Amino acid sequence: ANQAYSRKVPSELEDPLSTMFQLRVIDAVTNKVAYSDKCKEFILLKEGTYNLTATYGENPVIALDAPYYVGTLENQNVVTGQETLATVSCAVANALLSVSYNEESLKKVYEDYSVMVSVDEQSVEIDATGGKSAYFKADSSVKLVFHGHLAGTGKEVSYDIVEPEGGKFTN
Repeated sequence: ANQAYSRKVPSELEDPLSTMFQLRVIDAVTNKVAYSDKCKEFILLKEGTYNLTATYGENPVIALDAPYYVGTLENQNVVTGQETLATVSCAVANALLSVSYNEESLKKVYEDYSVMVSVDEQSVEIDATGGKSAYFKADSSVKLVFHGHLAGTGKEVSYDIVEPEGGKFTN
């Protein structure tokens, strides 16, 4: 059961390029948006102090292989006539659930099997290939249901998989 809860990003997903990120620059004093568009190597800003937020992807309720990256950098001072270097470190901001199946044991009992991962009214299925992972908003209440067809009879069975202690997944 402990193998069903993983924090690793699937290796088959590539890291996004910085130019694919959206950048939002907000004046720290006035709270007005000074820039909101794709990340660029250079952005021309007036002198002042700015807060930066970089994002990549959507933050879906639940989806397969859909990481959402966020990073912030606060109080960056820009001085007229000087170049200001800013690096925004980003990390995956939504939660991830991967399922590792013990195929040797399961194939003795089931013809096929999968786990349905549900958040609110939406769900995704992680099939026996284990090639995809479910991403969902951090701090969501998640329901896991195992589905399978018994070998020989084809009878459908399903049962709830108990959530980890604390009742919520977090990133």
